[in-house]
Amino acid sequence: CGRRRPGPHPADLAYVVHTSGSTGRPKGVQIEHRSLLGFVRWTTGLCGVTEGTRFGFASSYAFDISCFPLFLTLPAGGTVVLAPGAPSRAGLRRLLTEHRADTLALTPSHLALLGEDTGGAAVRTLLLGGEPLTPAAVRTVRAGFGPDCRIVNGYGPTEATVACLAHVVRPEDVPPDGSGAPATIPLGTPGPFADVDLVAEDGTTIGTGPEDLGRTGEIVVSGTQVARGYLGAPGGAGPSPFLVRPDGTRAYRTGDLGRRLPGGAVEFAGRIDGQVKIAGHRVEPAEVVAALEAHPAVARAVVAVRRRPGAAAAGHRGPGPRRAGPPPRHPLRRLHPHRRAPHLAAGPPGGPAGRARRAQAPVRRA
Repeated sequence: CGRRRPGPHPADLAYVVHTSGSTGRPKGVQIEHRSLLGFVRWTTGLCGVTEGTRFGFASSYAFDISCFPLFLTLPAGGTVVLAPGAPSRAGLRRLLTEHRADTLALTPSHLALLGEDTGGAAVRTLLLGGEPLTPAAVRTVRAGFGPDCRIVNGYGPTEATVACLAHVVRPEDVPPDGSGAPATIPLGTPGPFADVDLVAEDGTTIGTGPEDLGRTGEIVVSGTQVARGYLGAPGGAGPSPFLVRPDGTRAYRTGDLGRRLPGGAVEFAGRIDGQVKIAGHRVEPAEVVAALEAHPAVARAVVAVRRRPGAAAAGHRGPGPRRAGPPPRHPLRRLHPHRRAPHLAAGPPGGPAGRARRAQAPVRRA
């Protein structure tokens, strides 16, 4: 009875977590101990988590963003502060002001619940991920939490153990007057337990030399942090995004597009399947999203395309406080050709992970 029980093997399963289901079809992702340990070793230092950290737990534990407060804070001897109930503006404010959480991991959609009304909370580190981060959202953070708040933009599919790229936001990423600002904040560079390649349409890997800057390719993740695969994935469910390379390492095709910036950071460039045709014209929904979110009446936007006769891009507003201004459709017609102006507007439902669900977005006349 005094014998020590053996610990888990690095290849043993640590947990299964489901994807957010933005397309309406969640999948169970199998994460091994070595993948989780690699993520923890990298991000604990990146986020500055120590025994004095008070990490606010503001999401459902069923989604992988919860790995930040759980698996970073407890091994470091810090404190995990639980938010009561589903994320709400009041709940987040209590987490910050009454329970003095100084570190948070949120999606930009959850952040929009707070806006600039933070009650004077002193947040030291804010991790944002799960959705593209815009300069406008960063300015909101600066207004609410002050200039000393360290903002980390993280990127990574669930299949690559929460995050595989990260970028600490710099002042030059968000010019005060907005001039010359990029559409989104860079996704960043990979940690030591993941490799990130950009793969061109012809299957060749885009290099990292000066001549390759700005070239767009699919983001492919390989290395220790890549998951084992989907739980119970049927053999005939179509091509798997998981690959095994000749040296035996696993890789995952994200379906996201990226381009490399000077300095090596990767910038988000949309989805491989993101472009759609409307009335015979090729449309990038991300352009419509950017135009909607640039309007003062829109706090946050998501675009869905309805496949039916006469359908067009549907622009959905929310969540977050509505800013003052006229309805957004007229300015969009000025910013975009008629074929790209959304005909519909409504508030999109947020999934439990804080991401807008396009497949379930309601449709009604604006």
